[in-house]
Amino acid sequence: MHLTMSQSRRIRMTITYILLIAWTIICLFPISWLVITSIKLPIAVFQGPKYLPWVDFQPTLNAWNFLLTGPTSRQVIRSWTNSAILAIGSAFFAVAIGALAGYGLTRFRYRVPGLGWRNDNLAFWIISQRMLPAVVIILPFVIMYRVVGLIDTRQGMILAYTVFNLPFAVWILRDFFAGLPIDLEESAYIDGASRVQAFIKIVLPLSAPGLVA
Repeated sequence: MHLTMSQSRRIRMTITYILLIAWTIICLFPISWLVITSIKLPIAVFQGPKYLPWVDFQPTLNAWNFLLTGPTSRQVIRSWTNSAILAIGSAFFAVAIGALAGYGLTRFRYRVPGLGWRNDNLAFWIISQRMLPAVVIILPFVIMYRVVGLIDTRQGMILAYTVFNLPFAVWILRDFFAGLPIDLEESAYIDGASRVQAFIKIVLPLSAPGLVA
């Protein structure tokens, strides 16, 4: 019995969705286990795997009350605040700089004098910086930060995280920009838009998935 093209496609899509759902469950299980454990009493944690609140165990917010209102609440909230500021700040700068660099690598032609490198070589060199183990450059970072006074500061951590994440941002956004048709930008130029306006109003909205990633 031969399957029609629509039936074959439906089977492939079904298998794809089943695999994606299974992989999603695998990826989200540690997070769900973390949340479930946070609403257990200590004795329930050591009684073995229990997954369903009100069925396998009685949930409680004692752990959260201790963190948010206990004697160490001020330190915990300060740590969470610092983490949020560092994450948001470094992500913003990495995406902003990475978007500009990725756009330049797809819309302009570069050539490094003496080396003969072009756009693809520059892109590979940028992503190759993440191949270096971070522990190798910790000592130079500490020495540099001590000289400029950035040790134990939010600005220093944001700068470090931005530098570490920037190669990934450039690489991901470069691929998104390369997939956008340049005809849309040329149409905007004909309507009187500048390159910056075309980048902000056309390129960035179309590359939203890359920016989010």
